[in-house]
Amino acid sequence: MELSIFSVVYKDKPLGEVLDNFKQKGVMHVELGSGGFIGKDHCNPRALLKDKNELRKFKDMFDSRDMSIATLSCHGNPVHPQKDLAAVYHQDIKESIDLASELGVERIVTFSGCPGDSDGSKYPNWPVSPFPEDFQTVYKWQ
Repeated sequence: MELSIFSVVYKDKPLGEVLDNFKQKGVMHVELGSGGFIGKDHCNPRALLKDKNELRKFKDMFDSRDMSIATLSCHGNPVHPQKDLAAVYHQDIKESIDLASELGVERIVTFSGCPGDSDGSKYPNWPVSPFPEDFQTVYKWQ
């Protein structure tokens, strides 16, 4: 089994230190936060895409430790009812996709988001609904 650890849980530490810690524990794959709610502490797609030298240094941090980036994670809300916030989250996702392409990373974890409950909403409406009571009958599971 190959495991990946989400570097965001160590966002207060420099990426190199985090990677060294993971390597000591035998972890060879890392999930990096690349925008949205979880931030860009270890991976800022816009900055990396803008500067090829910084992108090379970033790649080298993983290559020198024989580690890989399992996925980029960008958990924003691109359908937020406040259009300015939605645009920022949408841009974060786009830049994460572009960076993944540059890095050869085949997976991105995103957050679909949640709109408001009406045309005039200012905040997302986070509905929660349980599974149907008779789940097995509805899905014909036996």
